[in-house]
Amino acid sequence: MNEQKRIFLFALLICLTIFFGCEDSDPSNYSRTIIETPLEYEFKSHFSENQSSVQKSEQVVHNMLISDLKTLTDYPVQNLGFPIFLENMMNLYDYNRSYNLSSWIRTTPPIYENSFNNISSSINSLKDNLNIQMIHGYSTTTDELVIDWMEQIADNCTDLDKVGTYRAITGQNGINFSEIIHKTLLGSVVYSNAIQSITNLDSYDNTSRMSDQDLFTELENQWDISFGYFGSSNDFNTGYTDDYDRVFDPFFDSDSNEFIDLKSEYNFNFSQFAALRDAAISDESINFTQNIFNAYIDGRTVIHNQGSLNEIITHKNIIITELERVIASSIVHYLNKVTLDMDTLIVSDSTAGPLSNNAVNYNKNWSSLRGLIISLQFNDSKNISDVDLLNIVQQVGENPVYPNDGTVVFRNYQTEINDIIKRIFQTSYNFSDYCMQNW
Repeated sequence: MNEQKRIFLFALLICLTIFFGCEDSDPSNYSRTIIETPLEYEFKSHFSENQSSVQKSEQVVHNMLISDLKTLTDYPVQNLGFPIFLENMMNLYDYNRSYNLSSWIRTTPPIYENSFNNISSSINSLKDNLNIQMIHGYSTTTDELVIDWMEQIADNCTDLDKVGTYRAITGQNGINFSEIIHKTLLGSVVYSNAIQSITNLDSYDNTSRMSDQDLFTELENQWDISFGYFGSSNDFNTGYTDDYDRVFDPFFDSDSNEFIDLKSEYNFNFSQFAALRDAAISDESINFTQNIFNAYIDGRTVIHNQGSLNEIITHKNIIITELERVIASSIVHYLNKVTLDMDTLIVSDSTAGPLSNNAVNYNKNWSSLRGLIISLQFNDSKNISDVDLLNIVQQVGENPVYPNDGTVVFRNYQTEINDIIKRIFQTSYNFSDYCMQNW
């Protein structure tokens, strides 16, 4: 080989080394690996070998904070209940990392990590993640409503005669503040963000990592955010015997390390709602848990494999439709309970008012019903029309109706809300008569 050839080959080798070296160090380099749909919601990163690309820790913390706030606002009702203060509730509602709080969730085997700060390195508060629309029927924002309800609990707790009784968390108009706060936050934080994060999928990049430190693309992350708000464990399909197991024993040590990881091995909030509605009936047209989880895992697989946007949107549409149906079916569930509660109440006390001892269950179920109705307005692509939703809001009202409002008024209210909601929901969601009667 002559001297010129040796110089040429040496120069070429240097150029190739520089080229491939730069490609390997490029943080946007996307090494595509095609996979089959996994059984669990776990996806390896294209950018770092043997590391996960799934990041949903902040959404897990939001689910934890809502669950803990529900636990806290129920405390004053217990037989040995104690007063709680607005600061206690605000610490969870408007959480700041400087508080360095831990969750009250307990499992067996024990939780691996229950410190909010340690579960997620970045935590925006529930307050900061609210959908702040004006609430139909209340003419105020979600934030103003939630704070007002918490303030009323705190005010009630200054009366020690109320502490340890249902009156500690019940308003003069009969609203159970613990229930309506819980359901309103599930709608305005969890449901709203689950929908919003996957609404405009065509605007998210799926060809490079989000930043030099991230192990995922922007599109992967948005999908994971939605899944995190749904709240199911990663092994939702494989770790549980049935829907009752997903709700009443909502954790499974899938990696057999004798600890429960709340980021991957626990079922929160809406995933439990889906399982509860499935478990309550035997109807082949209803399978919320499988439809939603499978759509999440199938869609994430398509995203990982850089499939077409149309394929991803197909799975997205299933998720958005079925999540709305979970809320709608839960409204039917609480409507059925309210109807029975009203029958029981007027027989037991024909003059009962908001703070009657016999109205406790009615107040609780009505408040859950009303809070979930609020949730429906946070989906711009919902199946129920705005006209129908506003009609329901008007008929149900801002607070319950009682026998002391008059027997005719009470019975008419019962008939109207039952007939109107069921008629609208059967038209909007195609629920069967069997489902409407048995949820």
